[in-house]
Amino acid sequence: MKPNAITFIFCLCTALSIQNSLSQDHHDHTAPAPPSQRRTHVEPEELAKILTRERDALEATREPIKLPPLPDGVEELSFQEFFQNPVGPRGLEPSSRLLSLNGKRVRLLGYVAEMERSNKRNILFAPMPLRPQPEEYGLCDDIPATHVLVTIPGDPGVQVPIVPGALLLTGTLSVGNSDEGGEMSFVRMLLDPPASK
Repeated sequence: MKPNAITFIFCLCTALSIQNSLSQDHHDHTAPAPPSQRRTHVEPEELAKILTRERDALEATREPIKLPPLPDGVEELSFQEFFQNPVGPRGLEPSSRLLSLNGKRVRLLGYVAEMERSNKRNILFAPMPLRPQPEEYGLCDDIPATHVLVTIPGDPGVQVPIVPGALLLTGTLSVGNSDEGGEMSFVRMLLDPPASK
């Protein structure tokens, strides 16, 4: 072999040896601790108390949103009033409050889900910001039961823009299963038309 070839092989072996020792230093090959040592068992009742305390502490630090006065003939409605609580053996059941407002004008505070609907004048309105992935999972894993399908009057060919942040919507409530426009929904709202100037 020529000297330069021997030098090259020596340098290559040295580099591989250094790389191997570095990779061993950065990787811990010990087995992880068994689950019994990694987490503490908590009874469901105790976990519920912990989560409730955390939620209450968070709510106590959050400044309440000051809403404007209700317009005449409009009832205030919150997402927490949609279903009976606690949930019974038959699952989710609409509350008497929700049913009593069927066909009436209501005001609701919530967020527009960041997704396009097949009907360009519809939006999904929920109690928290959402970014569903219907192409991957459908709607079952991303959309809470307490949501409203809101229809906004206007040109059916114009897509309603997605507006970030909390919104206060007023419109006529409809309660009961429906597949109007090809979209299944249980609670719907027809948004009031914009006030004329």
